[in-house]
Amino acid sequence: MNILFDLDQTLVDSVALLPYREKRQWRTVMALIPSMTTFAGVPEMMDCLLRAGHCLGVVTSAPRMYCEAVLHHLGLAKYFTTIVCYHDTRHHKPHPEPVLFTLQQLGADPAQSVMIGDEDRDIAAGVRPASPRCWPLGESHRR
Repeated sequence: MNILFDLDQTLVDSVALLPYREKRQWRTVMALIPSMTTFAGVPEMMDCLLRAGHCLGVVTSAPRMYCEAVLHHLGLAKYFTTIVCYHDTRHHKPHPEPVLFTLQQLGADPAQSVMIGDEDRDIAAGVRPASPRCWPLGESHRR
């Protein structure tokens, strides 16, 4: 199974950075990365998924410099075979292109893949035709 994850508010608690990201204050965002944490159980879950033979990827709407800095700081980079960020595709979530591009990078079959995210755009990107199934997480999907 190929498992694709959104980054912010799915793997990592980045809510405190949101006001700065919305204003594109990237120096402040980058300076705050050391204060970020993963959600409880994320590293252990990643270990279990890798031991079970799953292939893991990240699909994020964040810039690569931010994504890689977060993943490295939190010790998560080692789990992912591929990372697709904002500037890697012409279209962005909710368009399926970032998800499909990630699957292409993995050489993965969409039918053997899932997308896990917290926002409506993650869900939309993961449920379009030829895209993987999508598992919603977070408050926005507890309706």
